[in-house]
Amino acid sequence: MKTLKALAVFAILVCICGCSVFEKAVGTSTEALVDEKVRHTKIFDKDISYCYEKSIDALKKWQANAFSVSENDHIIATRLDKVFNSCIDTTEVGIFFIKLEGGKTQVEVSSLNYQLGQFVAENLFKYIENPDAPTCPTIVKGKTFKL
Repeated sequence: MKTLKALAVFAILVCICGCSVFEKAVGTSTEALVDEKVRHTKIFDKDISYCYEKSIDALKKWQANAFSVSENDHIIATRLDKVFNSCIDTTEVGIFFIKLEGGKTQVEVSSLNYQLGQFVAENLFKYIENPDAPTCPTIVKGKTFKL
């Protein structure tokens, strides 16, 4: 009976406090990536929906996991170790989208692993500009190469 009461109190607290407590408890908060000072940024002459969709497409091609997705706002991805050998599978990359005037979009990439953030930004920006170009990276014999 005490366990049932404890679970009920926990459920009520989660409902009152919102999801932010849960996100921090399980480590899925975007706060660290939002606060990261080093960001790789590029402005595209494309609308925000296009940039968002192409970013999702690139992550799928790279076999990454997107676990925190807010359409046309941000994507948090992990499992980029398949395309970048200097990170572990849980290293997070944040991709943020900012709508600008004139149908333009600013895309920002951040990661606590600077080299991973730079790598993802370079390849993602190329992919957004030209999704038909062979710019998706891959790992061959423990080294990272671009196709």
